Amino acid sequence: MSGSANVYLLKDLSRLSGHSIHTLKFYLKLGLIHESGRSPETRFRYFDDSSVERLATIRALRKQRKSLSEIQRLLSPVFAGGKAFTEPHVRISERPGSPSEARRSEEIRRAQARLGGARQAVRRGNALTGPAA
Repeated sequence: MSGSANVYLLKDLSRLSGHSIHTLKFYLKLGLIHESGRSPETRFRYFDDSSVERLATIRALRKQRKSLSEIQRLLSPVFAGGKAFTEPHVRISERPGSPSEARRSEEIRRAQARLGGARQAVRRGNALTGPAA
């Protein structure tokens, strides 16, 4: 994220991402997206640019006919030392060099390439529209 982070309400996130408010609430419930904060007075949820990028990634994966559980698995971070890493969990039963590990590694590589493309698309969109007020 850049130095000046944008903050969005749920309705703004819906407008920017093209997802309905109902879908965004469902994604929140599933843990696919997370609010960056909440107003103590109004209880409004706040989101940032990372949510916009994540929704672009989810949309790209859905267009590839990935199920929500597959997307959840692909996007689930592994937490270590308080920092999130984007590598998916590895099952203990999977040994290095096994066919399933090779398949998963290829799937991860493709997902990361799509994520990079989605990030670039979001940045291009932000460059065209300018910063949110």
